[in-house]
Amino acid sequence: MKYLLMGSTRMYFAPDDGTGGGGGGTGTGDGTGTGTGTGRADSPFADPPADKTNTDQQQQQEKKPDNTTQQQQKETEPNSWFKALSAEDQAYAKNKGWDKAEDAPGAMFKGYKNLETMMGADKAGRTMLAPKDANDTEALNAIYDRLGRPKEASEYKIEVPEGTDPALANTFKTAFHKSGLSTKQAETLTQVYKAAELDNMAKIKEVHADQVEALQKELGTGWDKFVETGRAGIKAAGLDKADVKRAENAMGPQKFAKMMALLGKHHMEADPPPNDTRDGGGNLNLNKMTATQAQEKITALRADKEFMSRYDSNDPKIREQAMNELNGYYKIVSGGK
Repeated sequence: MKYLLMGSTRMYFAPDDGTGGGGGGTGTGDGTGTGTGTGRADSPFADPPADKTNTDQQQQQEKKPDNTTQQQQKETEPNSWFKALSAEDQAYAKNKGWDKAEDAPGAMFKGYKNLETMMGADKAGRTMLAPKDANDTEALNAIYDRLGRPKEASEYKIEVPEGTDPALANTFKTAFHKSGLSTKQAETLTQVYKAAELDNMAKIKEVHADQVEALQKELGTGWDKFVETGRAGIKAAGLDKADVKRAENAMGPQKFAKMMALLGKHHMEADPPPNDTRDGGGNLNLNKMTATQAQEKITALRADKEFMSRYDSNDPKIREQAMNELNGYYKIVSGGK
């Protein structure tokens, strides 16, 4: 074995006959000319050993996949589920951003969860579409019907105060239905109106009572005669109870009563013929009425409160006129005797 001493370092050279020797440094030989060493160079002319750390890093980089490239592929290549969609559904998915594989599962899950929260099972069948505008009659009618509007206006149950024109109830029903009111809403409004109307009627009644009381004080003992002549005027004018009520509400009972009393006074003083059984002079014409007709007239007069009030009047003139009229019919019944 040959060696070269360079300073304090002894360098070994393998023999030419191949009998083997150790590797450079403190290594041991195996007789084949090769050996293991500590990593130090076994020849001053050998290539420097490669940096093991750098080499390992390079190998790891070669083995490591390119995540950037894979991410780009994921973003540009939709999943198979997307490809299976129709063109319309693909457009919808793209609009939602679901065509990107990484975002699709989370986005769709979140969207479905939000939908279920808003339109859950407890809300099934309870949703309504808002009208496009105030002229969207179809949508408005659908909402009105869902909220309880009856199919027909006549189905509303409305009670108006006593004495109110019955036609007013039908007017209300038509207006309620056109406005889309539910039966409950119509009932509430009707009750409010009814209460207000009753309150107003009570106030009017109180005012009328004050007027009647004042008129009684004004007439004193002439009150009964005033009432009788007023009733005669009402009958002469052909007014019924409803007409009288409306007139009193419009004019006030005091003014209306004075008007009717004046009319009644002129009527009784003029003594006009009650029917066509009187002649031109106002006397009963026995030739124009049969006994049967006369008896019917007597029965009718006896049932007439206004006539009987005149028949029993304290005013001699008024009572005499009533008695003469009744006696005239009795004469016809008795054959003119």
